[in-house]
Amino acid sequence: MHRVKRLPGNDPTCGWVSQLPERPTRPTLTGKQMADWVVVGAGYTGMAAVRQLAMLKPGERIILLEANRVGEGASARNSGFLLDATLNEGTGTASDIEVFRQKYKLALAAIAEVKSLVDRYGIDCDWDLCGKLYGARDRRYVDRLE
Repeated sequence: MHRVKRLPGNDPTCGWVSQLPERPTRPTLTGKQMADWVVVGAGYTGMAAVRQLAMLKPGERIILLEANRVGEGASARNSGFLLDATLNEGTGTASDIEVFRQKYKLALAAIAEVKSLVDRYGIDCDWDLCGKLYGARDRRYVDRLE
């Protein structure tokens, strides 16, 4: 079996992570571990998978492995925003509009689920339904904003 000799470090360029107070690391697993499920990676996908497994398989042992700290990998670089839609959603054809509607509906459901978890568990995360602000980096893109 190949042994890992060096773990990747946290990305020190992520502004959101650099503003956090230092958090203690979790203990390293030692000895033989037994699990029904092992999920590798504690970003959005890994955390969602573990949550769903815990709901569907409450009596089973689930291990979540993360080389860094929970949520501090690529997931941390989303800047802490949940968006229902983006501006660049296709070309505007009828089929694009239907795909956009489906994505929009799914995004709204995901945001509602996150909000329900924040409320249910009293998570202090500065939740703010402030809407969106769109901007253009160049004048020739202003028409897309309108």
